Amino acid sequence: MSTQEQLTDAVADGAPFVAITFLWIIIIAVVYGLFVFTWPDIPEAEPWIFLGVYIIPLVGFIGHVLQQALKLGRV
Repeated sequence: MSTQEQLTDAVADGAPFVAITFLWIIIIAVVYGLFVFTWPDIPEAEPWIFLGVYIIPLVGFIGHVLQQALKLGRV
């Protein structure tokens, strides 16, 4: 198998992952943007609430990205 064929296969295998990742980033940005801009003006709202809303899905997203990157590396 030539280098060009290997490169083509790698790009073909990685393209769906990149597309899904990009789409996921857009969706999360829209959802969190709505969360931030529709946040009620409550004095009791602590910064940790914002942190909890952003950090928990971010950890899952990073885990998924790493899992897929490692999976692509084994192919």
